[in-house]
Amino acid sequence: MRLLCAKVCKELGVELTEQVPLLVEGKIVTVFDLAIEDLKIAVMYDGEHHLQRKQRDRDSRVNVESTLQGWVVIRFTAGTMADAARFLKRLVETRR
Repeated sequence: MRLLCAKVCKELGVELTEQVPLLVEGKIVTVFDLAIEDLKIAVMYDGEHHLQRKQRDRDSRVNVESTLQGWVVIRFTAGTMADAARFLKRLVETRR
């Protein structure tokens, strides 16, 4: 995922950062796998354990907190990885 996203960001001239923490009131809510901080775009990969109820609930809280902080979070899975570059490009273009 990192390589796919890095290629898109290079083509579009935006900076991609790895392991970006989201802090709310001084506490870490999550650490984004990848982020385009200037545009407040976060990219996360959801593996198999994200199917478990407890993790889905946590992911939901992360999505809400991220949105409240002005971030757009896109999550990819093994089944959506083929579309990651296309979706990220569209999102960058709409957030500029």
